[in-house]
Amino acid sequence: MNEIKLIDRERELGILNKQLAGSSSRRKSAFVMMYGRRRIGKSTLLKAWAQRSGRPFTYWAAGKGLAEVQMRKLFGAHMKSKSTTNMRFDAWDAVFEQIAALIGDQPHILILDEITYAVNADPNFLAALQHAWDQHFQDSAVTLAICGSHFRAMNDLFREGNPLFGRFTLPIELEPLGFAQMRKFFPKWSVEERVAAYAIVGGVPEYYEWLEPEQSLLENLRTRVLKKPNPFLVEGRFLLHDALEQPASHLSVIEAIGAGNTAFDDIRLASEGASNKLISYLDRLRDLRLVDRSISTLVQTSKRREAKNGRWMLADPFLRFYFRFIAPALEEDVFDEAGMTQLVWTHLRGFVGKTAFEDLCREWVRQASVKGSVLPMRPTSVGRHWSRSVEADVIAINWQDKSLLVGECKWDDDLVTREQARKLVEHTQPAVLADLARQLGAADVTDWQVHAAYFARHGFTQEASKYLKTQSVLALDLKRIDAEIE
Repeated sequence: MNEIKLIDRERELGILNKQLAGSSSRRKSAFVMMYGRRRIGKSTLLKAWAQRSGRPFTYWAAGKGLAEVQMRKLFGAHMKSKSTTNMRFDAWDAVFEQIAALIGDQPHILILDEITYAVNADPNFLAALQHAWDQHFQDSAVTLAICGSHFRAMNDLFREGNPLFGRFTLPIELEPLGFAQMRKFFPKWSVEERVAAYAIVGGVPEYYEWLEPEQSLLENLRTRVLKKPNPFLVEGRFLLHDALEQPASHLSVIEAIGAGNTAFDDIRLASEGASNKLISYLDRLRDLRLVDRSISTLVQTSKRREAKNGRWMLADPFLRFYFRFIAPALEEDVFDEAGMTQLVWTHLRGFVGKTAFEDLCREWVRQASVKGSVLPMRPTSVGRHWSRSVEADVIAINWQDKSLLVGECKWDDDLVTREQARKLVEHTQPAVLADLARQLGAADVTDWQVHAAYFARHGFTQEASKYLKTQSVLALDLKRIDAEIE
């Protein structure tokens, strides 16, 4: 096998290697469970880890074929030979028992990928795997790793009553790559292009492979994202069909949120046919990590469950882009590639400003909080706030210390003016404080320490910089954010 290229998964590799080394001298085996959204790089990570470990390993990915075919393929993968295709197994127990006998007491990594397909083909797969672990692998030198992309099915493995309940020594949810990692994939792109690209594809490594790093972002939009045929144009629907048993019934909800409807009542009106079952549809989509409900950061943790003014949004950056731009265009009789490119490019600034750039600013605050040397406070929660009177792009709060940071984000082409800077200090900040007092049921919040920050794409005019400095407002441009984000 050729060496597998892996970028920026050092933390996860370290965790896996620590498990491989064994945290207990009494036990040489390990049971790893890895899950995460499709195309996030689970298979690549597991194969690269096994390859670099120096240990013998078996990699097998289940498919949608019959169970009997899957059994032969697993055994063939272990034997590294196609000569086993004539072998017959009547149950998974027999396959695992044969593999265990061949491994014996030797160290070995056994990777079973996309196991939900195996379960769909034969529900007895999990019980057989449990029996194999309990009877053969648990007391051996085998590191067993299972992997899957279906959140609901993989989460069910943690439930009491599931055959594998309580047996994992290391569960890992593989997260998307952070924005900083885009530098290594697209070293020639400007920081503005990387932020815009992150708004389009998020932190999904396989999507990066679909783009051309030698071309500009605009050229990629024209030739890689919006030109037929290409995988981006079908990916959004594919993700839904892959994750949902009845995707059509949930699609109108996804489309309504993607079109900009974030309040429950607005989604209900826009989704029409889904209105009677909207609560259950939203709950299902949230369980699958396809949508998320955002609550104002000024709402205390103990009151968040009952909060009524939450905003629903698509949780995945690519799905936000897909259902904002691509899905509506695919509904037209003619898909105008040139017109679509112009449309997306025209509206991309506003889209990036309300998605990736605000997310990036909040992430900078989180990281600065951990570093402890930049912010004048140590927030325990970072998010946003909105009400009838004000919207704040960045809110960082520490309830115990009674400290608050209010931030504004601007992805404009122009420098931030003194008037825009004054609006943060003289309107946004006081309005947020008034909302905080109402949330706390307090007459005032004069005992709170209040700070402010302004995040601007291109920076500030001299007058704005002077004003923000006199008001002790932290002022950051995109160049600094990019340099400091990790």
